[in-house]
Amino acid sequence: MTPRTKRAVFAVIVTAVLAVLIIQFAVPSSSAQSVSLNSVPGTVVLDHSYTFYVTINLQNVIKVYPNSVVTLSIFKSNAALVEYASFNGSGVPLHTGGFLQSVTVVNGTPVNTYGYGGSSGGYFNYKVAIEFASGGAVTTGQYSMNASVKINSSTPSLNSAPAVFNVASSPNTFPIVPIFVAADLVVIGVVVWVIMTMRRKR
Repeated sequence: MTPRTKRAVFAVIVTAVLAVLIIQFAVPSSSAQSVSLNSVPGTVVLDHSYTFYVTINLQNVIKVYPNSVVTLSIFKSNAALVEYASFNGSGVPLHTGGFLQSVTVVNGTPVNTYGYGGSSGGYFNYKVAIEFASGGAVTTGQYSMNASVKINSSTPSLNSAPAVFNVASSPNTFPIVPIFVAADLVVIGVVVWVIMTMRRKR
């Protein structure tokens, strides 16, 4: 390797290291300020109630205020908005969207006691109860739910990743009854066969 080639390789390595360092310091961590949906059921049945959690990461001195707004948006599989609901930082519903039943404020770990949020870290949780009624905007099929949190007018909204779920018209109990019936018939058949075999041997 010639001296010129060595210098070129060294320059490429130094440039790559500098680029990595610049990217790391210039782009904030995605987990620093985020919102997520937790425990969203994979399948919900119409006219049945379900609960899940909206979790807000309170890093970087971000706080959830009483007038903050959390919006839950329901999208069809083709990404079309079907319905939305919203509630304020205190957990009071602002718009039910026909499916939001209640919201309970549940602090996470570590527990933050500074108003509606932590000043340096931790998580803030809302326990949300929903129910999709028959004949409403949400029918059977596949949907996704997104949560967005507007802290105040001067900060950008925090958006969660979509949580995909299916909506069914009734619980899928089909396999349960036939399985028990089939098992009973098999047992009865075996008992009858044993009795008949024993009688023939006599």
